[in-house]
Amino acid sequence: MEKTAVVLPGFNGPAWLEECVQAVRRHAEEAVELIVVASGPSERVSETAHWCRRSGIACIALPGKVGLAEAFNKGIRLAAADEIVLLDEGWTPLPGWLPGLKEALGEGDRGGVAILSVLPEEDFNGTSAPNAYMGGAGIAMRRRAAERIGMLDPRFRSGVWTFADYALRSRLNGYEPKPVRGRLVCRSAASFTGTRDGNSETAFDRQAFDEKWSLDAFGIF
Repeated sequence: MEKTAVVLPGFNGPAWLEECVQAVRRHAEEAVELIVVASGPSERVSETAHWCRRSGIACIALPGKVGLAEAFNKGIRLAAADEIVLLDEGWTPLPGWLPGLKEALGEGDRGGVAILSVLPEEDFNGTSAPNAYMGGAGIAMRRRAAERIGMLDPRFRSGVWTFADYALRSRLNGYEPKPVRGRLVCRSAASFTGTRDGNSETAFDRQAFDEKWSLDAFGIF
């Protein structure tokens, strides 16, 4: 069985991470490699790093604020596992999340990228419908796929457009990114009190996405 690494950005301190980490461990059904990438005010980063040490979690402490994509890239480079899951800290995995991701990763040359969507399954029925790529909760990849596609684009700050951009790039590199079937994540309680300005980040990223591709990108899907 291939080992799995889970990379979590830590922008809001242990309050957000604790709920997510507990759910990852409880519902994974196997040992996973956990990596937290802490960013933000120095006091909060120090608090997160200390919590990670006590919890037995690898931590990358970054001074100042970095974007979501950049934080994930740091974690990807550190990860030793063959399968890598990038999960936004504001989401809590539900039972079956890891087997569901592994199934969506698929087999063969076109398998290797899966989207952890937060939309109801009936919105896409397990197909490659555009809306399924806009869930924003997470994405999973095999290492060989990541090496071919490359790192996440650091210009993006929100999960919505970071993952949509990566899904598009994976398709252009010969992969078939698959949305995970079913609802396998939910919003964490702590996410409603966080400090990230998700609306402004999403608006910024939408413009950056349009400028980068300058086409109806989802037509490729």
